Amino acid sequence: MKIVEVIPATKIPLDRAQVYTYYTGLSLEKGSLVLVPLARRKVPGVVIQIKDLESHKLEIKKADFKLKSIYKIISQSPVLTTEQLKLAQWLARYAYVSLGLIIKTILPKIPKRAKPDQELFKEKNEQQTIILVPEISLIPQAVKKYAKSQEITVYHRELGLTKYYQAWQKIISGRAKIIIGPRSAIFAPVKNLEKIIITQEHDPSYKSSEQAPRYDARKVAQKLAQLTRAKLILESPTPSIETYYQASQNKYQLKVSSLSFPSRLSIVDMKEEIAKGNYSIFSYLCQEAIEKVLRKKQKAILFINRRGTATFIICRDCGYVVKCPLCEVPLVYHILSYSQKKDKLICHHCNHHQEAPTLCPKCQSHRIKYFGTGTQRVETEVKKLFPSAKVVRLDSDLPEKIQTKVIQTWLSQQADVLVGTQMIARIPDLPKISLVGVITADTILHLPDFKASERTFQMISQIVSLGNEAIIQTYNPESSTFQAIAKREAKSFYQKEIQARKALAYPPFSQLVK
Repeated sequence: MKIVEVIPATKIPLDRAQVYTYYTGLSLEKGSLVLVPLARRKVPGVVIQIKDLESHKLEIKKADFKLKSIYKIISQSPVLTTEQLKLAQWLARYAYVSLGLIIKTILPKIPKRAKPDQELFKEKNEQQTIILVPEISLIPQAVKKYAKSQEITVYHRELGLTKYYQAWQKIISGRAKIIIGPRSAIFAPVKNLEKIIITQEHDPSYKSSEQAPRYDARKVAQKLAQLTRAKLILESPTPSIETYYQASQNKYQLKVSSLSFPSRLSIVDMKEEIAKGNYSIFSYLCQEAIEKVLRKKQKAILFINRRGTATFIICRDCGYVVKCPLCEVPLVYHILSYSQKKDKLICHHCNHHQEAPTLCPKCQSHRIKYFGTGTQRVETEVKKLFPSAKVVRLDSDLPEKIQTKVIQTWLSQQADVLVGTQMIARIPDLPKISLVGVITADTILHLPDFKASERTFQMISQIVSLGNEAIIQTYNPESSTFQAIAKREAKSFYQKEIQARKALAYPPFSQLVK
């Protein structure tokens, strides 16, 4: 008979024990997956310690609890590597979350009728590489890049239960050489990790902030590389300030891929446009450039990093702004169906929907004004100015199937103008086009966020690199961020940002807790 210490793979309040003790006569190993009783539930758990019962009888008699028995073995073969367990324990402390929740995140779901592939479980000591991409949609592009040299194993939960489990078996057996997946692939059960490559490392998708456990895959990769002595390589054409600084301190390797900037790049002061009597969302220069491109049967991308039609609604009599009842942020006006004339106010934080008012909810005035510009309004205005142009829109308001259709339409040259958010930059194998217009470059710049300048620089740099000509419309043409883009001075931009952050004790010179 044995005493076994188990981490239940479930969320347990932090003020309670995270590791529980059971007894069993079953044959187990460290890392075995078992089914155990926890309060009134039966939950899976990972064995982390096995002791002989005889040598601990006195402790058991003195204990103020009754030892329970393990129900059954789910997998006798270890389901966690030693490094994965250490990584889970570190992440639980770092993120201040339940250890069991981390274990649950790491573990695969084992199909009920799964039969272990004996060929896969023949251990093989191949050197393994984990390659992370920001989104699942970018995996085919990464596979195409790396498939020439090695066999690829794609690893993410959207594969379906059976295929995901088969990929997991292949990785833990050591037979998978290259593992490609989104941020969750950093938890792949590799046994002989040689290197970790994080592509497009600046992408915010690497940070899991929607649901627990919340983690940054880049920080997890750093720790994993430290535990396994693997090489960590971060890649990006516009790396984050923290990554740029840490790489300069030789914490890891950074590969900066070059962007192909347009031969002509113009910055338009929208304040001057208003002074000239132009109240359109398009400057005169932008209108002329679009007209010229369409006349030559060429293509244009119009970028604005905001969805919807208007960014907020205000009463011009009392100043009331319509806000989300849950989040207290201004609701954004969306046209859901042009044909049926359906419109809604939507919260971009919690997805709350409500009807757009015809009267002010506070003073009952008719003087309701719609302010701001979003993708839907840009699309509408382009169609008004250029009625013969085929215009398509790409943003996250569209269902996934429609997004795919829009991308296919654009890549097959069946549209003249593409209006969209930063989703445009994620279209794989996007060919260079004649014109890129940044409609409102100030969208992120004035947010109360120390990363506002960095994100604006990254986003605008990547978007303008898609065109042979680019026009940036802004109300702040003197901004050092836009000047650095126009002069192609990325290095000086990074150095100034690092100096400013050091003076204010912002990351990478500190850690912020939200």
